[in-house]
Amino acid sequence: MRLPIEVAAAGAFPLGFTKEDLERKFGLADATAVIRNARLRGGVERIGRGRYRSRALPEDVEGYAKAMEEVRERLLGLDPGIPAALDGPTAVWVWTRGGYVTGTTPSRIVVAVAVPRSKLAEVRKALRGLGADVRSDYPSANELGIFVKLNPARRVERTLLSGIPVISRSAVEKLINSNPALGPALEYLAEPEGPIEVLR
Repeated sequence: MRLPIEVAAAGAFPLGFTKEDLERKFGLADATAVIRNARLRGGVERIGRGRYRSRALPEDVEGYAKAMEEVRERLLGLDPGIPAALDGPTAVWVWTRGGYVTGTTPSRIVVAVAVPRSKLAEVRKALRGLGADVRSDYPSANELGIFVKLNPARRVERTLLSGIPVISRSAVEKLINSNPALGPALEYLAEPEGPIEVLR
């Protein structure tokens, strides 16, 4: 689910904004092109030199906020019937019971999902049905919304934590040990895993 910049800006800056405001608030690399595209679509208007205002209505902001929360909850509570498992930083978040969060903001959430290559089309369709914008790669730094980054593999080992399918504890430990930025997450890991299921 993509979040249009005019909706995000209307919620954060109801009285107007600058390019720098957007970059700081939403972590955008360079908001110039984002503003230009929004102006071409008619979602943003210029109100002064270097200042802009969103044309999105308050009800648009509320509607998108509610929809994003619903999609987020559906993705993070992934249905075990979908042959996939939460992976990467998302798996670290689940294994630490939300105690270790990386790379998410209220306006940009990327959920990593491990999926067997043989089930790629099925999982992509199921995740799109949940309202997610499904990608093979990370979205660009200037995109806002909720995205799924698919991580295809020949086989995926998963377990259930509170009913949520997530990659195995050993895979999460390996991920944490290979990424120095995640190092402190080891001490927050939850209890031992349940039975391992191998998806092919």
